Order: sequence, then structure tokens, then C-alpha cells
Amino acid sequence: MHKINELRTQYSTEVQAGVSFGGLFSTLSVFFTGLLISNYNSFPSSVRVPLLFLILSTFGFIYATLIYANASGKLKNSDLASCKRALNTADVLSEFIGVYALLISIPLVIPIITNDLFLVNSVFIVDAIGLIIYHNSGFSIMKEFFPKTHMLIAIAIIVLTLTMLLLQGLDLQNVLLTFVTLTILFLVFLSLLTINKIPKLG
Repeated sequence: MHKINELRTQYSTEVQAGVSFGGLFSTLSVFFTGLLISNYNSFPSSVRVPLLFLILSTFGFIYATLIYANASGKLKNSDLASCKRALNTADVLSEFIGVYALLISIPLVIPIITNDLFLVNSVFIVDAIGLIIYHNSGFSIMKEFFPKTHMLIAIAIIVLTLTMLLLQGLDLQNVLLTFVTLTILFLVFLSLLTINKIPKLG
């Protein structure tokens, strides 16, 4: 009984932290998406690429927050196993769809705002280094599910981002959209694959 109460307290804390985190980043994503949409006609057509990733990020955070909130109902029903699965699922959506899509959108939106190559390159480099450090820290959700390949996955995300960044400056819209589609499918595939692994973690 004592162990169950400890788990309930732990999961309750995770639910509150998840709802706060997801709610905050959902708001931020919606805010930046709104800024781009409100000035959509003043930007070149390539703005739709970072805008699409911002929208994807927003949905990732919204659904993660919804699952975090629904997990609290499992606590009241003492269904701790379902609560844990809900928390893991929300963590995956929050990181794989929410955070990664947001990290991809940031370096892609800079060239839309300015032609300053120093700023464009610096933002991408900082973004890439931050992702590598995060994965090397041992605290990423991806490392928990892909302990041997998580760094390769992070590098793949960086390469896809760099490719889209380079293609934005060229008149190759069809090629750019192909890589955008590939990147989104990659994130969705990783999310589904990871969610399917959750019951095995028990």
C-alpha cells in the first residue's frame, strides 16, 4: 500500500509538470505561428516550411498536454499502469513531435526574417550543438527507447534540417517539399515506433 501511494504521488507530480510544460510550449508555438500567419503575405513562399513545423509542434504539445491531463483520471481510479503508459506516451509526443519540430522550425524561420548569413548559420549551429548535448546528457526520452541509436537519430534530424535550410535558398521547391515530407514522416514513424515499445518497458 505504501508503494502504491508513493507511485501515485510520483505520477501526480509528473502529471502536473507535464501539463505545465505542455501548456507553456503550446502557447509559445501558437504565438509564433500566429505571428507568421498574420504576416504571411509579406514573406516569401518558403515561409510555409517553418510554419508547417511550428503547426506540427503545436499539435504535438497540445496532444501531449491532453494526455498528461487525462492521466490524472487514471490516478483517481488507481489504474497506475495505465497512468504510467499515458505519461510515457505524452513524453514521446512532447519530445518527438513537439520539441523536435520546434527545433527544426527555428533555424528555418531565420532566413525568412533576415539575410544575415552570420545569424542564419549561428542559429543552426547553436540548434545542432544543443541537440547533440541534450542527447549526450543521457536525459533524452529518445535515449531511453533507442539507447544504441539515439545519437544517430539526432544526427539524422540535424542533417534533414540542414538540407531543408540549404534548399530554402534555392529555387527547388519540389525537392524542398520532398524533404519536408520525409522529415515529418520520420518524426511520426519514430513516435509510433516508440509508443509501441512503451508496454515492453514495464
